[in-house]
Amino acid sequence: MIEAARWAGSILAIADLGTRIEAGHAGLIDEAQLVIGVARPTVESLPDLYRLSEWLRRASAGNRLAFVVNQCTDAAEAASIAREVGAPLLAALPVSPAAAAAGERGEPGWPHDAAFAAGLERLATALWPLGTAGAERPGLARLALHRLGGMLRRSG
Repeated sequence: MIEAARWAGSILAIADLGTRIEAGHAGLIDEAQLVIGVARPTVESLPDLYRLSEWLRRASAGNRLAFVVNQCTDAAEAASIAREVGAPLLAALPVSPAAAAAGERGEPGWPHDAAFAAGLERLATALWPLGTAGAERPGLARLALHRLGGMLRRSG
């Protein structure tokens, strides 16, 4: 997967490893500059952040870990876990019925919910630090989201 992305000239490859980290994922994680753990801030899902952190530390990749919480009404517990394991919490994406409905239609959800768009913009700005400062950064993040949304609509 990584070689195919390089061959195509891509600077970004995303792999969804699911909820179970397995030995076969080690090659992808070795190549990754950033590993993002995504979880819902629920009693059932938050322990996954600890498990991912421990697995990455054993793989000597713990310093490349960051978190995102999704469908979030309160990010306090996730932020606490992130501080505890030494990984940044990049964004907390709120619960968004409008985004969920858009997703079911195969559309990006961020144009339909301002709070959800703001969370994605924070995430995009963290992931796309294009060397700009101040007021320009959110505009660049919005541009990146717009282009990503266009790519998602074309892909299927």
